[in-house]
Amino acid sequence: MAQSPQKRLATSRSERGAGILVFFAGRGGTVCRNSRRRENRSSFRRRLRIDVTFYAYCDLSEVLVSFDLIEGAQMFIPYLKDTVYMDLSKEKGATVAARVDGQTVVYTMFATIEYALAGVQVKAGDVDGEVTLYREDRVVRVVFDRPVDLSRIDVTFLLGASGTLVDPQSNPVTMDLTEPARFTVASERAGETVYTIEAEIDMGFVV
Repeated sequence: MAQSPQKRLATSRSERGAGILVFFAGRGGTVCRNSRRRENRSSFRRRLRIDVTFYAYCDLSEVLVSFDLIEGAQMFIPYLKDTVYMDLSKEKGATVAARVDGQTVVYTMFATIEYALAGVQVKAGDVDGEVTLYREDRVVRVVFDRPVDLSRIDVTFLLGASGTLVDPQSNPVTMDLTEPARFTVASERAGETVYTIEAEIDMGFVV
């Protein structure tokens, strides 16, 4: 049966044949699309490693993970649950395990997000702006701590390994940020993402 284009399966298989199929979705059924899985085998304590990469924002502390086991296998960690929310944000990873043919096969899962936009650098002349990137809202907020001309702001877009700049086509570019402006980045897996960039002057006191 053809799978939904919004659910990418990631598979792993132990040396004894305990297979786990994994797909990921955010809370509320929103699918964290375009994930991939890489498996590295290790003989130490019979552990297998699964690396998952997401290409769009999702909350790694609450990832819905579904396991589809081969015939005869059952989940051991989490116990007898084949669909569960997991915290994949920790550096040490998350442990899952399945039992098959009397053996327990242990997997350590790690997750990262590979963004098309890695960051933004902003300058007004020789004054650097303080940049905050709100990925979930797709907003870049820039604050200057002294008076600058917001109509001529030099913006440099830092792109991820798979990222490209769609609009504007120049990088760096001088932008008018007297009003919020938009820019678009893209990656092969996540497609295009539109961000809003806005700037203000905040000298830390009120006149």
